[in-house]
Amino acid sequence: MSLGGRLLVKAYRLLQGGPHPEVELCAALDGTGAPVPAFAGSIHHVAPDGTDTAIALLQELIADVESGWEAPILRAAAALREGSTAAAAVAEHREAGAATAQLHAALAEVSGPRVAGAEDAERWHADA
Repeated sequence: MSLGGRLLVKAYRLLQGGPHPEVELCAALDGTGAPVPAFAGSIHHVAPDGTDTAIALLQELIADVESGWEAPILRAAAALREGSTAAAAVAEHREAGAATAQLHAALAEVSGPRVAGAEDAERWHADA
């Protein structure tokens, strides 16, 4: 839902007490230059026992922007099916890759670099 054409309100359906990862991440990235909509705040319910539950996230509304990877991937697949050169699709994915690198740099800035070790790899393998 949009507020006044300036803010996007993302209401959460599954409410759980405690820190909300998306709210924390958006707040942490605010002001880093990451290629994400600006964080405008969040709405919370605080229970009598002090449990804080995020109810909604407010972000800058960026009108007429395509989100995600699905549409660019479909365009690249269509170009390949048509037998045309994939130069435009490659350029589009290069731009997406640059934005992803910028986002990862901002994430490292706010969370600190971390080097994965053998224990991480074993845990990831077991989880998979």
